Amino acid sequence: MIDLMNTCLDADKNQFVAQMGPVASMLGRLASDSNPEMKQKVATFAGTLCRELPNSAGMHMKNVVVGLTVNLTH
Repeated sequence: MIDLMNTCLDADKNQFVAQMGPVASMLGRLASDSNPEMKQKVATFAGTLCRELPNSAGMHMKNVVVGLTVNLTH
Protein backbone atom coordinates (compact mmCIF):
# COMPACT_ATOMS: atom_id res chain seq x y z
CA MET A 1 0.00 0.00 0.00
CA ILE A 2 2.79 2.42 0.87
CA ASP A 3 4.53 1.73 -2.44
CA LEU A 4 1.29 2.48 -4.29
CA MET A 5 0.83 5.69 -2.34
CA ASN A 6 4.40 6.72 -3.23
CA THR A 7 3.57 6.23 -6.90
CA CYS A 8 0.41 8.31 -6.50
CA LEU A 9 2.36 11.03 -4.69
CA ASP A 10 4.89 11.13 -7.52
CA ALA A 11 2.12 11.36 -10.11
CA ASP A 12 0.11 14.18 -8.48
CA LYS A 13 0.72 15.26 -4.91
CA ASN A 14 -2.37 17.47 -4.85
CA GLN A 15 -4.70 14.46 -5.03
CA PHE A 16 -3.87 13.85 -1.34
CA VAL A 17 -5.07 17.26 -0.14
CA ALA A 18 -8.79 16.41 -0.09
CA GLN A 19 -8.20 13.05 1.62
CA MET A 20 -5.42 14.02 4.03
CA GLY A 21 -7.39 13.07 7.16
CA PRO A 22 -8.17 9.50 6.06
CA VAL A 23 -4.67 9.04 4.62
CA ALA A 24 -3.08 10.19 7.89
CA SER A 25 -5.39 7.88 9.88
CA MET A 26 -4.34 4.94 7.73
CA LEU A 27 -0.68 5.86 8.13
CA GLY A 28 -1.16 6.08 11.89
CA ARG A 29 -2.57 2.56 12.00
CA LEU A 30 0.24 1.27 9.79
CA ALA A 31 2.82 3.03 11.96
CA SER A 32 1.65 1.17 15.04
CA ASP A 33 2.69 -2.13 13.40
CA SER A 34 5.57 -3.65 15.35
CA ASN A 35 7.43 -4.57 12.14
CA PRO A 36 10.44 -2.20 11.86
CA GLU A 37 10.35 -2.27 8.05
CA MET A 38 6.73 -1.07 8.04
CA LYS A 39 7.61 1.74 10.46
CA GLN A 40 10.47 2.82 8.17
CA LYS A 41 8.22 2.84 5.10
CA VAL A 42 5.50 4.79 6.91
CA ALA A 43 7.99 7.30 8.31
CA THR A 44 9.59 7.81 4.92
CA PHE A 45 6.25 8.28 3.18
CA ALA A 46 4.86 10.56 5.90
CA GLY A 47 8.01 12.68 5.76
CA THR A 48 7.80 12.96 2.00
CA LEU A 49 4.11 13.82 2.17
CA CYS A 50 4.80 16.55 4.74
CA ARG A 51 7.62 18.01 2.65
CA GLU A 52 5.50 17.99 -0.51
CA LEU A 53 2.34 19.38 1.13
CA PRO A 54 3.52 21.27 4.23
CA ASN A 55 0.37 23.38 4.56
CA SER A 56 -1.98 20.40 4.30
CA ALA A 57 -0.26 17.42 5.91
CA GLY A 58 1.32 18.66 9.12
CA MET A 59 -1.82 19.12 11.16
CA HIS A 60 -2.94 15.54 10.43
CA MET A 61 0.23 13.69 11.39
CA LYS A 62 -0.19 13.39 15.17
CA ASN A 63 -1.44 9.77 14.96
CA VAL A 64 1.48 8.86 12.70
CA VAL A 65 3.98 10.18 15.25
CA VAL A 66 2.19 8.36 18.06
CA GLY A 67 2.17 5.12 16.06
CA LEU A 68 5.85 5.45 15.25
CA THR A 69 6.89 6.07 18.85
CA VAL A 70 4.65 3.49 20.54
CA ASN A 71 7.23 0.69 20.32
CA LEU A 72 10.35 2.67 21.16
CA THR A 73 10.52 1.25 24.67
CA HIS A 74 11.70 -2.23 23.68
